Amino acid sequence: MGDPSMRLLMRASLVLVAAALVLMGCVFSKFSQLEENLQSVAGTGALTGTIKYRASRRARVIVTVFQDKHGVPELASAGRLLEDDFFLFLVPPGPGYFLVAFDDRNGDMAYTPGEAVGSCGHPQPRMLKVDTSRLYARCRITLLKRGKLPASFAGPLAQPQTVRRQQVPLAAGEIADLGDARFSEQYGEMGLWAPFSYLKEIGAGVYFLEPYDPRKIPVLFIGGAGGYPQEWKYLVEHMDRGRFQPWFYLYPSGARLETASRALSMFMKSLHRRYPFVSVHVVAHSMGGLVARDFIVRHLRIMKHDYVSLFISFSTPWSGHEAAALGVKYSPAAIPSWIDLQTNSDFQKTIFAAPLPPAVRYYLLFGRKDDRGSVAGESDGTVSVASMLRREARDDALNIFGFDENHSSILRSPAVVETFNSMLASPSQK
Repeated sequence: MGDPSMRLLMRASLVLVAAALVLMGCVFSKFSQLEENLQSVAGTGALTGTIKYRASRRARVIVTVFQDKHGVPELASAGRLLEDDFFLFLVPPGPGYFLVAFDDRNGDMAYTPGEAVGSCGHPQPRMLKVDTSRLYARCRITLLKRGKLPASFAGPLAQPQTVRRQQVPLAAGEIADLGDARFSEQYGEMGLWAPFSYLKEIGAGVYFLEPYDPRKIPVLFIGGAGGYPQEWKYLVEHMDRGRFQPWFYLYPSGARLETASRALSMFMKSLHRRYPFVSVHVVAHSMGGLVARDFIVRHLRIMKHDYVSLFISFSTPWSGHEAAALGVKYSPAAIPSWIDLQTNSDFQKTIFAAPLPPAVRYYLLFGRKDDRGSVAGESDGTVSVASMLRREARDDALNIFGFDENHSSILRSPAVVETFNSMLASPSQK
């Protein structure tokens, strides 16, 4: 029968080979899923924007999409506003789109002369373009009670519209329980490997755990690659809920980071219009810190808002990640966010082109224990300490805290919670 030790060795080898094959199968399955998603994105663009209208009954507003067909506008889709004043349509790439919105005051689903109306993308030189170089177009439509409707749109809009449910669920202030399935690790993984499917099924937005309370300071949590709101559970359970209200930014982490920060600015702009808060604390983990910084240094300045008073980052790869460049170069299909996660990417250069605003108190937290439990000070098992301690980030920080934790355990550490709560309790500069 042979040497028993040899048979044991062979059996162990077979187990390892089988495990490797299963792992390879999982990896190839992930890349196959990603490739299918990217092909879907390649054939899809977005028309998005906001409606400016003084009337309070925004639910009556109907937004219509016209596509240019050899110089003639053809009605392609119609929908209602998503949250507050947002609209979003997924459309095939094309050379020209026009948007017309009106207040359906009499509820007949058609435009009636005298109803407030506005348009975007007309006349011809201002057509909205969605192509392979620019997969989205944005505009702002102002509805006027004496607005003029271009004659070429009058006929189609005089007929009752079939208003479709918008393809992407968006939320600004929706209340949900932290145990909601959308906040789970399963969907966090989906957001990384299948960002387009995630958008169609889960969408994006800022979620609350409780109704807005003007007496409490919002704490906005932003996850990283594959992140999900439930990973913040330990911190949320140990924060002072009498003084602070947790908010969560839900987004597909496989998307480009500039897109994620731009969307966050849209949601926060809507929330600030509805609830004129004067202070928000931003707390981000891993790649989420890059999204948060872009939001703070670029989009808030564009919107002329300065309500972010505190910024805390956990284990953020401020100089990127070496593996991201390898993934972009060699993988069968590259996750879009990897492009921005490459070491010293254009995105990282952009977010460090200006320092954080002086009114923002920034604290940098990082871990130094690798996955083997070794505290070598070189990485947290996922991100190198050198990347987490990028010089520009250190220069902006009021204080830097290192912990004997790895990339994920840093969010579940009693010592980290104690430090975190002391930062929240510190007097604001505002």
